[in-house]
Amino acid sequence: MDNTSDNIQTSLEELKKRTKEIVKDIPILSAGKAGEIELDPNNPFHRDWYEGK
Repeated sequence: MDNTSDNIQTSLEELKKRTKEIVKDIPILSAGKAGEIELDPNNPFHRDWYEGK
């Protein structure tokens, strides 16, 4: 990888790390397998989002 690719990879890893730290303290959000935020259509707190409200 060139220097630009290394910088991008490092930035992405840092962003994922920070996201995990923030999400762990928010009860209605959970980190998915790859660290993304998942919304559950069966969770009443998430239903408004799924219904577009």
